[in-house]
Amino acid sequence: MVVRSEIDLREKLHTYHKQLGIHTLDYQSPISGMQFQGEFNVSGYHREVQQLVDGSFWGIDRCLRLQEEVDGYHSNVFHMGIYAKGTSSSDSNPLESGHFKQFQSSILDQFIDLLTSLGIDPKNLEATYLERFDIGGQSSVGRDRALKRTYRFQTDNISKLQLEYRGVPCYPLRSIQNIDIHPFEMSLVGPRVEVARNGVEFATIVYDCFRIHDGELMPTNYIGGYALGVERLFSTLNEGKEFIEIFDRYSAALEKLAFYVPVARSQLHKTDALTILFGAEALLQIRGVTSISRGQKKTLAKFKKKLDIARQNLGLSEEEFNAIVDFYQLV
Repeated sequence: MVVRSEIDLREKLHTYHKQLGIHTLDYQSPISGMQFQGEFNVSGYHREVQQLVDGSFWGIDRCLRLQEEVDGYHSNVFHMGIYAKGTSSSDSNPLESGHFKQFQSSILDQFIDLLTSLGIDPKNLEATYLERFDIGGQSSVGRDRALKRTYRFQTDNISKLQLEYRGVPCYPLRSIQNIDIHPFEMSLVGPRVEVARNGVEFATIVYDCFRIHDGELMPTNYIGGYALGVERLFSTLNEGKEFIEIFDRYSAALEKLAFYVPVARSQLHKTDALTILFGAEALLQIRGVTSISRGQKKTLAKFKKKLDIARQNLGLSEEEFNAIVDFYQLV
């Protein structure tokens, strides 16, 4: 199947889910919502996913990650396609439940069928799944720091077997990278699968069955699904080309930047150029926001400092940088 543009890709994603009778969300979350402490909207339809019980939905949300380290495939502003499915099922030991294993299989099958509908051969994908891993307790230093004691997650054999059956090359990973967890009260927790194609990681599959409550993992109703980075997926459909090559808004903004500072085209200053291009787009998204929390103000201040360093590295004036921000309104 030929996917001619990002708009064409969005339409095909919507069509696939509508044909399955899945409810489509036709709005986007506020950029400055309070879903994440000190952050902007870093994950699509977070509140809707957290509250899901019985049913499912699909939608494409706008996200803004100011702390993202940019490169050819990671911009500050991006769009995340979200399929989420919730059930009322709950078990005292969900990871050993047959119902939960069926839940995992149904989500993973639908995900691979979706990619197949776009002309992607599962054999050309790569995936990682969770190998037995302990989280929480005294060793907590990252996303599991909210847990007071240690929990052991067994190897996600359902994903392993399902991926192998569908022909997807897959690898076990003994790391928190394959556990869906955030250090917030009532945050959802469960195994997850990371998926890449043409060297670009573009999707995450999650199977949540716990919530964090008062530092403990408490079994909850099953909530799972997949998240697709729309821009990254479009890149994989274009032989892994970088964003600057396949999105008109970025290539046009680079032309503008290189007019001011030709060194922006040099590989020696590629990171600085991408920092400016992606950062200017992010500032435009924030410009109309009227309510920003104290934590978000701190995050924004750090972000602007990083942009200022990149600007000085390129020899770009403040006036020229502001012109790049304004330019995004026109492309």
